[in-house]
Amino acid sequence: MNELNLLPNETKFNISKIRLIKNIKKYVWGLGIVWVVVVLLIFMGLMITNELIKSEENKVVAVKKDMMGMAELVNMGDEIKYRTKQVGGVLSTRFEYYDRFEKIKSFMPLESMMVNVKLGERDKLFRVTGSSSDNNVINDLEKIVVEINDGKMENFSKANIVSINLKNGIWKYVLEVEVK
Repeated sequence: MNELNLLPNETKFNISKIRLIKNIKKYVWGLGIVWVVVVLLIFMGLMITNELIKSEENKVVAVKKDMMGMAELVNMGDEIKYRTKQVGGVLSTRFEYYDRFEKIKSFMPLESMMVNVKLGERDKLFRVTGSSSDNNVINDLEKIVVEINDGKMENFSKANIVSINLKNGIWKYVLEVEVK
């Protein structure tokens, strides 16, 4: 059978209006829930992103500290290399002088006592001061000077007796020797 609607038109309109409002409320609630979920997801995404950024910044800071420590070590290493070269230069010069002193000592007569050895004006020129109570030492020194100046002694290029003094039976002499 056909339904017969005996309600007045205004009531029919109000019923459809109420249904429409219910449907709109459902959609609004649905959109509101979706909007809240999206806002929550965005907020959570921002929080997670901020935490990741902070952890990466902490890693960067730690790496920078390590790099600065390494830079200090590199600088210190360079300084140590520089100082080592300086010390090496000084030591090589000292060993070189030691060898030269040994060469000078090697030609001196045994009866002679070297009192002082000074480096002369040039790098290879040495001034030797010595003394002896033996008269033959002065003769031996004169022979050695002649041999050096004649080129017979390979470690030396020239020699010169600067002074000779006899006082209270002790000969004192000053000798200049240039070592090769």
